[in-house]
Amino acid sequence: MTYPKIRILILEDVPADAELIERELRSGGPDFSSLCVDDEGSFTCAIKEFHPDVILSDYSLPGFDGASALAVARTHAPDIPFIFVTGALGEERAVELLKSGANDFVLKDKLVRLPAAVKRAIAEAEEKVKRKAAELSLRKAHRELRESHRYLERKVEERTKELKESEQRFHLIADTMPNLVWTARPNGTIDYLNRHGLEYIGIPEPESGQSWHIKPVHPDDWKTTVETWRKAMVSGEPYQLEHRVRRFDSAYRWFLSRCIPVRDEKGRIIKWYGTSTDIHEMRTSRDELGQLVEARTSELQNAYDRLLTETRERERIEEQLRQAQKMEAVGTLAGGIAHDFNNILAAIIGNTELALDDVPEDNSARRNLLQISKASLRARDLVKQILTFSRKSDKERKPLSITPLVKETFKFLKASLPASIDMKLVAEAAHDIVLANPSQLQQVVMNLATNAAHAMPDGGSLEIALFDAHFQASDLLPDPEMESGSYVAISVSDTGCGMNESVKRRVFEPFFTTKDPGSGVGLGLSVVYGIVKSYEGGITVTSTPKKGSTFTVFLPRGEEADGAPGGEQRVRMGTEKILFIDDEEALRVAAKDMLSRLGYAVTALADPREALDRFRQDPTAFDVVITDYTMPGMNGLALGKKLLEIRPGLPVILHTGYNESVDGGRAEDAGIREFLMKPLSRQELSDAIRRVLDQRI
Repeated sequence: MTYPKIRILILEDVPADAELIERELRSGGPDFSSLCVDDEGSFTCAIKEFHPDVILSDYSLPGFDGASALAVARTHAPDIPFIFVTGALGEERAVELLKSGANDFVLKDKLVRLPAAVKRAIAEAEEKVKRKAAELSLRKAHRELRESHRYLERKVEERTKELKESEQRFHLIADTMPNLVWTARPNGTIDYLNRHGLEYIGIPEPESGQSWHIKPVHPDDWKTTVETWRKAMVSGEPYQLEHRVRRFDSAYRWFLSRCIPVRDEKGRIIKWYGTSTDIHEMRTSRDELGQLVEARTSELQNAYDRLLTETRERERIEEQLRQAQKMEAVGTLAGGIAHDFNNILAAIIGNTELALDDVPEDNSARRNLLQISKASLRARDLVKQILTFSRKSDKERKPLSITPLVKETFKFLKASLPASIDMKLVAEAAHDIVLANPSQLQQVVMNLATNAAHAMPDGGSLEIALFDAHFQASDLLPDPEMESGSYVAISVSDTGCGMNESVKRRVFEPFFTTKDPGSGVGLGLSVVYGIVKSYEGGITVTSTPKKGSTFTVFLPRGEEADGAPGGEQRVRMGTEKILFIDDEEALRVAAKDMLSRLGYAVTALADPREALDRFRQDPTAFDVVITDYTMPGMNGLALGKKLLEIRPGLPVILHTGYNESVDGGRAEDAGIREFLMKPLSRQELSDAIRRVLDQRI
């Protein structure tokens, strides 16, 4: 069995003994790195900073014995294995220390046992962690099972109540009808007869289990009626027949009886619905009375159809709600991850840029640092992509060069779609400016590409193309709602299953989907359609079954915004005094170093309350304040408001990893000059500082 490299903390005041311990571990123990300390202070510090995987301690130390060391270890790191390596120790004392949390004892004259003891202690610690995780998982599963059980009980109660209400509505409708309306169980036993039927036959209530729909039949019609009913029971098919039924006064009248089965989702008969319509006069005037019979029967059928439609519609809406809740949960999760991940990226990007300043151009390490910087920026872009789909998109439109956005989205898709899909991007648009919202436009490309990927579960080819399109007034336009003029076109093609004409006609309908239940809600293409139409554009689809599909979006070409920045930007420097507040130490240290190298005098603090006290002492001591939003005790927005109350017009920059409760609008309303999203490059941070300083009130 191989072990990963472990960290061993050795508490030993005799260097020679410590060297013997390390030598014995190297001869037969796992690969390790070690740190040796000899007093309580350095021992406590090492536990916190060295993060050992196992602790080896002598028992007798000057001014600090092994029992005290064990107590310190169990206070700061209760799960780290603790092994005594000592010259001699009594049996009673050894038992006491084991009860206090020691894992093992190895005598210094038997150090050959030490490697095995270390391996065993680490293995036991890992097993303990696994057991804890398993127990937590089991408790979670039990909790989820209880919640599911309660949920199912509620659903059963709701469905039972709905069924009872549906039956009551049916009985109410049936009691208002002049027909004999009845229902039977799957075995043919009648369990309901409407009020008119009871009055006609002359019984107060139907007798349970009695075939009273057969007994009142005229003797001459009895055999035909029984045979028809039995055939229906065997075949499960609807039936109808004309027969005479005895009235309460013993008079017989002709009735047309119809009966249909109702089946569950598995095709099993759960109910028979029947009507018996008086057609006595129709026997002599069939044409005139036939229409009345059909009208009454149709009324009952429509009532039944409405009940079925209502049930199915309710089930469809419930499924849509479940899917919407899933998407909301994904959005919440993405936002939470983004906040912490952006803080990590900010530290990586900042320290990488600082390291690049210190490494000469010809140093081989510079290439590695550049790769780290490039990968960090790609990770930042990936987080932005995730946030785009987890929050409500901004509806503001602006002149936008579509090619970089499509390329960025293509990278995101290539990283997230299965490797079995061969992806290709063809960007040939010479004039790619459109008036659009970046998030919405990105959603259009994402939805079309995701839809294409779903059409190729076993792999295939997906191509995204960008090209110019111009239509004269005399041209046949791809979409009848389009106007003539110049457009930027985006096409997404796949080699998937394709669509027939019936599916193509409905492909943009909300909630229409050909996927299996639970695989989609049918909103992706309808959202694309809505966005494109809101831009006064057009969309077309061509498809051949078993060969693939192509969706093409036409967006009206726009004009490029004036003053667009071009070329490589220079990092702007300054000499002003900056107060920087962030509770993340790595970000605070990196930002202070970065801004100091740009010439600024930086005071970096972790506590917003300390920063507020420092500012109150001398409100003119700082030219600009840069603060994080999410901090313990006071958030950055509240801090900014208090600083501005003390010194109105103070340039304040607020930055955050991600928080739904604050945005640029709220920050601006509070007097904040700049609202930035982490992680920031040195270029972005220096530009923001110069903007607020060069536009002082």
